[in-house]
Amino acid sequence: MNRKAQEELVGFVLIVVLVSIIFVVILGLLIRKPTSSSENLEVSQFLESMVRYTTKCALGYEPNYVSIGELLGQCYDAKTCTSGKKACDVLKEELDNVIGSSWLISEEGYYSGYELEVVYAHGTESESIVEVSGGTCNSFRGADTFLEHSGGVITSTLKICTKS
Repeated sequence: MNRKAQEELVGFVLIVVLVSIIFVVILGLLIRKPTSSSENLEVSQFLESMVRYTTKCALGYEPNYVSIGELLGQCYDAKTCTSGKKACDVLKEELDNVIGSSWLISEEGYYSGYELEVVYAHGTESESIVEVSGGTCNSFRGADTFLEHSGGVITSTLKICTKS
């Protein structure tokens, strides 16, 4: 009877060891999983915030300043701000300022550059609205955001470049 209890105890210990090994292997796989999805999430959230950023372009009257998202549509429609500047010129300035100050792009830093392309698509046709870039780009993390405008969709694609 004593021997049978020892055999059951050894069996129980083997099961616990086996389950522990499986748990460690699964935990190791989850930890090694690439973080690109969370990094893309960071870029995506930045894009969503960026289109809500208020610009220096007023349309119609002076305190009616528009967001970058609205300015994308105004640039496509070739509108002019109350200051006399073209909407596309103000848009390029604002995009450079917002991206450059948020990601701290430099040759010595972690972020080495960026590329932003904004395209308007209606049906099967598409047209580039604006492209801005800075620094150098080897590898990148990217994301897209979509806005509706005049029956079409404005797609903003941002690539934040890193040195690695």
